[in-house]
Amino acid sequence: MHRITIHRRLVDTATPLFLVVTALLLLQGGTAWAPQWVLNLLARSGMDAVPATTLCAASLTAAACTILALRLHLRGSRMLARVSLMGMAFASVAEGAAILAQPPVAGQLQGASTLLWVGVALACSLGLLIGIDRTKPASTGEGTAVLTGRSVALAVVLAIVAVAIVVRMPIADTIELERLSGKGYEPIELDTASWVGRTLPDTGLSQHIPQLTALTLEGDSLVVFYNPHCGHCHELFLEHLGPDRSERIVAIEVPPAKAQVEAAGDDTGDIACDHCQRVSLAAGPMWLVEIPTVVRVRDGIVTCVATKDFERCLNPVAGD
Repeated sequence: MHRITIHRRLVDTATPLFLVVTALLLLQGGTAWAPQWVLNLLARSGMDAVPATTLCAASLTAAACTILALRLHLRGSRMLARVSLMGMAFASVAEGAAILAQPPVAGQLQGASTLLWVGVALACSLGLLIGIDRTKPASTGEGTAVLTGRSVALAVVLAIVAVAIVVRMPIADTIELERLSGKGYEPIELDTASWVGRTLPDTGLSQHIPQLTALTLEGDSLVVFYNPHCGHCHELFLEHLGPDRSERIVAIEVPPAKAQVEAAGDDTGDIACDHCQRVSLAAGPMWLVEIPTVVRVRDGIVTCVATKDFERCLNPVAGD
């Protein structure tokens, strides 16, 4: 009986750990690590790949926290563990079948590394499912404590906190990055949506433009990504970023990739901003950033990012 109890505790701990590791791999690997059939299913409801991957990671993390909080109340937590593991097993089989159905390129199987992880995930899911069934309580009274309000409240709080953390973490659209790489581009993504509350070195932008940190370290600054061929960029500078503004304005030119061809007739000259600090991202890579984008930086900290409603960030009290 003592050995069964130890094994049961191991299984109850290993199950949420497995779900958390899977969620972390999704966050780290981006959209390319999410099950393609799940992305296709959510795409039918209008959800893009990045939020769909975030939803998958958040669901796994919430399930893991709930199972961990209720691990002593086997009736509730074990049922959730079984459902989660069966879902993982089904997703692994579906993803593996999709990879194997792809025709080989140059004699090599596409997605070999993903297929390896799919096999590991399937083995872990089935192993933990068998472990749950084999370590079930030996008697009706053992380990079937009635759920208390405290344990349920703990599970809810842990799940909410975990989901809140996951949805704030940036996820790269690695499917799109791989697609662009295959076309000869060198894509570099600037995930401006995740910058609020961080310093520019923390966002990674200072790695591409080192002098930007010194330019925005003190006082209020407006960092604006633009391209001379962008009509909305010209309107933004003419209508909102004139010399009467009190903030320092840093205009960052986003050059086209080497493999890109500029559309004929789009050359409207450079932006009108003689009072701006001019910097540029390096020519060559394909910079994945929406233009125009306005970023307000206060004393070195990003307080606001806008790609549509610019007035929100142009307001001097933005981020307060």
